[in-house]
Amino acid sequence: MTPSDAQSQRAAEITRKSRSNFALAFATLSRERREAMVIYYAFCRVVDDIVDEPGPTREARLRMLERWRVVVDGRGRDRDLTDFERDVVQVQDRYGIPARELHLLIDGMEMDLDTKRYETFEDTLGYCYHVASAVGFVCMRIFGCDVERTREYAENLGYCLQLTNIIRDVAEDWAKDQRIYIPREDMERFGLEESVLSGGEGVGETRFYEMMQFQYDRAVSYYEKAARAIPKSEKRRVVATETMRDTYRAILEKMHADGFRVFENRYRLGRLHKVGILTRRMLTSLV
Repeated sequence: MTPSDAQSQRAAEITRKSRSNFALAFATLSRERREAMVIYYAFCRVVDDIVDEPGPTREARLRMLERWRVVVDGRGRDRDLTDFERDVVQVQDRYGIPARELHLLIDGMEMDLDTKRYETFEDTLGYCYHVASAVGFVCMRIFGCDVERTREYAENLGYCLQLTNIIRDVAEDWAKDQRIYIPREDMERFGLEESVLSGGEGVGETRFYEMMQFQYDRAVSYYEKAARAIPKSEKRRVVATETMRDTYRAILEKMHADGFRVFENRYRLGRLHKVGILTRRMLTSLV
């Protein structure tokens, strides 16, 4: 099986599972737009898997990422494409998704091949822009939003969601590949060594909580920036991403209330909680 065939097989699996998962989060979208989001979500996951799944060499991973650049650029449309690659191209064409916005995500995945530490918050924010804000840009197009008017919203939405992921996954990222997305300057600010992220000395100390509180406050500022950036004319079109913003904010608040016990708990919300968030968001969009 070629790498492209394996990716198509993986995409089919993701698509089957995501149809039920997206039924709630994207219930407000038309069927066509919902199906497009399923394909785009599968694309995001497949590109992420190129970097995260064990097995291939660095060179092989780079080749697989480059193939996707060729596909979304249109340079590969005269050669054989897999069914999944054709699906991605069709979504790209239908919703006018520029190749550069898909390149951002691909480039962000490539960053994970070589970068395991970020020196400054600006460095971390640059990573978030590639792997999360870029996803928001594409979502706005699939949702039928005014792209220019929602760009600031999509950018800040990506920041707040990814910063929440970073807080939640600090233990997992370290255990998986000794990767740290919290800026080194923040660790130094609170006198913490990298070893604290393995659950070692310092986890129970006030300075670890203060460092996590610092990350929390920063994430909250981007949730608020995203909320302020939503054009009133687009409120009904962004119900899906606003539901995601509310969901991730609830997870962030859950961690905060629990004292950021990220080495003991995997924070998530139950289905009823998610349904309540969606219902409230749908009602709010009507006002």
